[in-house]
Amino acid sequence: NPGGVVGAGLSTPPIRDFSPGAIASIFGQQFTAPGAPLRRVSGADLVNGQVPQVFAGVCILVGTVRAPVFLVAETQVNFQIPRVDAGRADIRV
Repeated sequence: NPGGVVGAGLSTPPIRDFSPGAIASIFGQQFTAPGAPLRRVSGADLVNGQVPQVFAGVCILVGTVRAPVFLVAETQVNFQIPRVDAGRADIRV
């Protein structure tokens, strides 16, 4: 998707370099079933007080580290960048 992975603030130009703790959005297709409602993490979804790393059936890997996921929609996922080694890291849904 042309939107790819960008800073969740949706600035122009898009932010594509991240530090640990940054909030990012991934734009694509079919993260949920067509027409499924947007899901946001609520207090009931927390795992030991933490944002889940698997939410609404979605997991994000930054390099080999799972990221906290707090919003899942059909065409967008919002997540927090985990602590990983400096440099480039593949991001997979």
